Amino acid sequence: MHNAMLVASSLERAARAGVALAIFPERCLTGGDLANARTARRGAPDTVVETSDSPAFRTVRDAVAQTGVAAGVGLIERAADGRLFNSYAICLPDGQRHWQRQALSRDGRHARHGGEIAAFDTHWGTRIGVLIGRDNDLAENARTLALMDAHLLIAPHLTPSPHPRDDGWLPRVLAARALENGFYVAFCDSADSENPSRIANAATIVDPSGQPIGIERDDMQGLLAADVEPSRVAASAGRQRLAARRPELSGRAASLPAAREPQRAAARGSVPLSFAVVARTRIGR
Repeated sequence: MHNAMLVASSLERAARAGVALAIFPERCLTGGDLANARTARRGAPDTVVETSDSPAFRTVRDAVAQTGVAAGVGLIERAADGRLFNSYAICLPDGQRHWQRQALSRDGRHARHGGEIAAFDTHWGTRIGVLIGRDNDLAENARTLALMDAHLLIAPHLTPSPHPRDDGWLPRVLAARALENGFYVAFCDSADSENPSRIANAATIVDPSGQPIGIERDDMQGLLAADVEPSRVAASAGRQRLAARRPELSGRAASLPAAREPQRAAARGSVPLSFAVVARTRIGR
């Protein structure tokens, strides 16, 4: 319940700042990891959230209704049949809820792979898709949402600490996803107060040109905010390139493993490949 109360408090600040949708990190309600959740007793507070019937989720749902600010929250979900999922829910003020389960579970021993990647419409006129954690590692997942005409990709994450990705690797990748697909990206990660680099890379908002646009005002107390304009999505270079794509050239990539030729050179006999890039000004015209 503690994390749910923190979410509710953040929604109150977001309402005062005029924010319509607040995004929180992966597993922000439950914390912990899937291995521990597997052995926890059914309904253990702050360990497993049982979809919309749990006290923690009801706290968030009530805060959304009271503040009028929609919320995206992550949790470890125990399904009715006992299976565990790494899930994310978007709660809207009108009572609607959109539920997404992580497509690629980090640990298949403890959590199942989720369902299909999907986008949904909202009353703001913005079409939204969610990719949880490592689902953002694969470029085709973001491309799938773009082909569904998503205007905004919500990318909640939970980076273990310490971890090599503390250097801001994923925010840079997501900026490329925004550029090549022509949509907005909202990324949020857990912050570690003892790790300055982690705090600096905990959140970012990117526009359809791949440029960071989120602003943090003094009166917002740590909230990073931006506006989504669907017209900019339609006019983006990424969407124009999508219109020119030829699916028949890349369709096999989604269903076949990468083909590789047999290894011919022995490891002891291989040498590094040295190469150079020749500038155009050095080539005769």
